Amino acid sequence: MQTSRPARVAFKNAPADHQHAVTVQAFQEGQMYQSDDLSSSDQDIQQESDGYSPSDGPEHSDIQPPSSEENRQDVLLYHMDDLPIRALVSWHNYDDMMREIAHHFALNRDALVDAYEVVCVPSDIEPGVVPTIVHINGDIPPDTSYRLVLIDIEYHAHRIEAHFRSGPTVMRHVVPVSRHANRNEVLATARVDRYCRAENGRCLVFINTRRWPDYDMDRKTLAHGDYIRIAIPPSDRFACSTEVIADLTQRGLSDQDVYDVILNDEAGSGFSPDLLEEDEIRRLSAQRHVETDEAHLMQMPSHDHNDNLDSMLAGSNHSSDESIPQDWFLDLQRVVAPLEQCGDADQEFIFSIYTWLVDHQTNEICREPKIVFLGGDPTEWDEDIRQPWRHRIGSDDHVFIDIVKPVVRRSGLEEHVAHAILTKNHASSSSVLVSIDL
Repeated sequence: MQTSRPARVAFKNAPADHQHAVTVQAFQEGQMYQSDDLSSSDQDIQQESDGYSPSDGPEHSDIQPPSSEENRQDVLLYHMDDLPIRALVSWHNYDDMMREIAHHFALNRDALVDAYEVVCVPSDIEPGVVPTIVHINGDIPPDTSYRLVLIDIEYHAHRIEAHFRSGPTVMRHVVPVSRHANRNEVLATARVDRYCRAENGRCLVFINTRRWPDYDMDRKTLAHGDYIRIAIPPSDRFACSTEVIADLTQRGLSDQDVYDVILNDEAGSGFSPDLLEEDEIRRLSAQRHVETDEAHLMQMPSHDHNDNLDSMLAGSNHSSDESIPQDWFLDLQRVVAPLEQCGDADQEFIFSIYTWLVDHQTNEICREPKIVFLGGDPTEWDEDIRQPWRHRIGSDDHVFIDIVKPVVRRSGLEEHVAHAILTKNHASSSSVLVSIDL
């Protein structure tokens, strides 16, 4: 009979053999890296960030070997507001690494103070790439204790913006922040503190992937290489681009000033509000036929009757009146023009309005509006506004259209930009929109 030899058993407290001792010594001297078959839990090394209070606990980060051969590491180099530089730099020698980084910035080695690996890798950076903050002489005043941190400002789009469903717009840059700073000071350094206050503190702040709540007023100890992410929500006050509203608010404009900029687009220009320019009116209006009518009048034969002359004069006056844009058209154009400037120029601008139909003959109250989507061709607006009420409007009925002013306050779920009232069988009464907030 043949029996198998018993399996070798290794005890935890048994003395290490010669091969194991050599491997441990090599690791201590930094001469080799961990093998790929190690578990991920063995590769994680706990590292506490200076950006937290002691009660917040330690922070974890993955320390990886160079991603390419010859001990070179794929890095993204960030410096203040400059565009990032992606490069392969030496990773086994500090002096070589700093010399290569200085070369990529076209500087001498003496111009660099240090380079700091970002504590937490932003989610949009691909694996294996190490984000690094480059510290150059003059970035921080020598008599201060500022720290260089990487800040991401995420502008979440409003519903009217074309990229509403595609994710936020991220503005990333390196900012010097005081070593001991509270949440409001960080928002002020990022130049979004006024907007966050105006939006009732709905901005979210994360420091090294951890939420920094607005009720936490304690000062945090920041370190070089910390990562701060600020999520900027769309405005509840205005229907416009989040970046535009944040910039206007941060510049110190009041809500009324912002309304003037959005609705009139005149407050920031230094000129008093005025009507549309003559060229804009010609472009928005329908084709004019006055010249054609005048040509017919000049070529009239002398034997025509006077009634024919009167009818042609009436037709000429009628065509001239039609060429002038109606008041509701100009009012709606003033509302839409600033919003169109906030949108994406590469895509067709589409907006919605609420329409109401009132009949002065029956005095019936309209309680349910109909929503209308209008595009970038103003010549189609009149027909599109009447389309939902075609079963209530006859071919011979004359309908007046009015845009409700001032702009009606909207809830967060509404996306329309204006209200239009269609008045049928107009009498001495006036059509108004009544809004009751309970």
